[in-house]
Amino acid sequence: MGLNSTPPSPVVIEARLAMLEALRPFADRLEVIEIVAVLSQTVGQFVAMLDQRKFTPAQAMEVVEENLAAADLRLDAGLVA
Repeated sequence: MGLNSTPPSPVVIEARLAMLEALRPFADRLEVIEIVAVLSQTVGQFVAMLDQRKFTPAQAMEVVEENLAAADLRLDAGLVA
């Protein structure tokens, strides 16, 4: 479907980096899987807030899957910040 197939805008990159920075104080106290759990719950909350006249839950999950794949590619390329 490609809902999120365009490169991220500067504000999207800025938001992502701010989120990562907000997690930094917890990096030595949480396992990576715990951070995944926290972020997954947060994603679920945002999916629940979507206007379902514009996006179905399935479409939202497709965006999640596309971004997970993009993150894997960035990790493989050594581009993760």
